[in-house]
Amino acid sequence: MPELSLNGGRVWYRLGSEPLLPDRPTLVFVHGAGASSLTWLYQLRALRQSMNCVSIDLPGHGKSDECAKCASIADYAERLAEILALLGLENVVLVGHSMGAAVAMECLAKGGSYSAGILVGAGPTIPVSRMITEALETNIETWSEMMEDLLFSPATPRRFVSKSHAASSLQAPREVIRDDFVACGAWSIADRLANIKVPCLVIGGRDDALTPSPIIEALGRTLPNAKFEIIDDAGHMVMVERHKRVNELIIEFVHRQEARKPRVRSRG
Repeated sequence: MPELSLNGGRVWYRLGSEPLLPDRPTLVFVHGAGASSLTWLYQLRALRQSMNCVSIDLPGHGKSDECAKCASIADYAERLAEILALLGLENVVLVGHSMGAAVAMECLAKGGSYSAGILVGAGPTIPVSRMITEALETNIETWSEMMEDLLFSPATPRRFVSKSHAASSLQAPREVIRDDFVACGAWSIADRLANIKVPCLVIGGRDDALTPSPIIEALGRTLPNAKFEIIDDAGHMVMVERHKRVNELIIEFVHRQEARKPRVRSRG
């Protein structure tokens, strides 16, 4: 995994393929609370043939150093903007899951060089049950078992759930995970959604127990320039559980945005 330096620490990221090609759309993937760039492996593998894919370990997650204290979603958005500037990436499609979608929305609401947003498992707020933070502070094993049940749909085979959860959960220290959930619970963008001008695709799982589908639908209906789809038999980890359908939606959406861009005519 390549790395860059931020505030005296290291930030790691994954590339779907190298090098990043200028004639392709660039997707930047942002993971959720306590997770890492591993969240998006199904997307990186499927989309790398036609798109530049960059999946970031946010500060304090995965292989990235904490670099700077991120006590709020706004803090993470500032770090993400700094990371994109260091990578020299512009006109990117921000793809975020849960907390990562909140971070993406903060960036999109501030404007800047973003071409679109893809928001997975998120609403204009992210409700956080006190039960989650209490379990996290009490017993990490109990918390992990509880999250396995909350993250996935009952329709998802348990062997797949256990394998996926074991591979991608607990990608940050307990204190960072706790701060992530506190930041999510304190965050809202409901009164600033009109500031997001770029096209957005909102995706959710019908069985999402952490961000219930009505909240996800509310985001899709309220964003000024958005379409949304709720996928049956999927939970909060819809991009893992129903990765083929999610990848189809991403490809359709990105290709539609690319087709709308003005063509540059050659002279001569």
